[in-house]
Amino acid sequence: MRARDFFESVREAAREAERTSHTLMRMQGRELPRGMGTEPGHGGGTPDVMRPSDALMDYEAMVRARVQRDWDMIDEACSVIYGADQDGTAGINALLGSATADALWWYYCAAVKWREVSDKLDLSVSQCQRLCSVAFDMIDSLGMGAVMSADGGADW
Repeated sequence: MRARDFFESVREAAREAERTSHTLMRMQGRELPRGMGTEPGHGGGTPDVMRPSDALMDYEAMVRARVQRDWDMIDEACSVIYGADQDGTAGINALLGSATADALWWYYCAAVKWREVSDKLDLSVSQCQRLCSVAFDMIDSLGMGAVMSADGGADW
């Protein structure tokens, strides 16, 4: 998979993880999806007061694996960006600098819009996009594993 495709998948995973988190918070707080309420069926009888809790637990179980895959993908991207230890001493941060690393992180891992990335980095949108393109070329050239462990001191 090419670097750009991987990071686009990371962006989608970040958006999905955020959406799912919001859904779970709403469900825990006050809302339940349609059909998960306590209304009795057509046959009458008393409502099942545990039904909302059961529905929430069922939903959480259903999405837990999906959310974990999303976070694993985001974590892998962070290792490419900031190094295997994610401390900034390796990865794109060490090879191309913090502006490039942060542009990748904000747009793809945090899934914010280019305008927001631009504002946070005090660079133009086109500069942020160009930095990411340079990073993708380097990742494709060296491979993700090599970028994760690269400390910037080697002659590439």
